[in-house]
Amino acid sequence: MKYINQGLLYEQILQLDQLTLNLNNLMSKLKEEYQKRKKLKKNEDNKNICKKKQKFSIQTLKKKKQIYIKHFQIKQN
Repeated sequence: MKYINQGLLYEQILQLDQLTLNLNNLMSKLKEEYQKRKKLKKNEDNKNICKKKQKFSIQTLKKKKQIYIKHFQIKQN
């Protein structure tokens, strides 16, 4: 009877080891996926910031152009 229980216990330990390995593999894949998504999000955020800066600079240039045009018109008169 002891030998049967020891055999079952040994099998359960092997199954537990296998489950632990599977869990570790899944965790490492999750970490990799998280890092990839984090990097992609950071790149997207950087692109959005660049677009905002570019848009801001275009708006600023348009305003400056209007100011220069007004100033030039005033000087001509």
